[in-house]
Amino acid sequence: MVKINQNKCIGCGVCQSVCPEGFEIIGGKARVKDGKAACIQQAIEVCPRNAIILDESQEQNKSISNENLERSTGYGRGFGRGNGQGGGHGFGKGRNRI
Repeated sequence: MVKINQNKCIGCGVCQSVCPEGFEIIGGKARVKDGKAACIQQAIEVCPRNAIILDESQEQNKSISNENLERSTGYGRGFGRGNGQGGGHGFGKGRNRI
């Protein structure tokens, strides 16, 4: 996810010049038009105020959650202490390789 730190942005338009499909200037500040534009990384590199933020953690967390869900062979992790095999006290059954 691409964000603009509005406190740092000075509205210089460099991001828009480098990546017009990704950014626009509205009200003297940059705005993300298309966070998936191919030129986003270039705009991040040329921003003189480092105001463009690429938050990969959210995308990465979604990817990790989906991967763990696909790899899971049981019903859940259960409650309390377990041995990593989906056990513990509660509903854990099967092997969870998380």
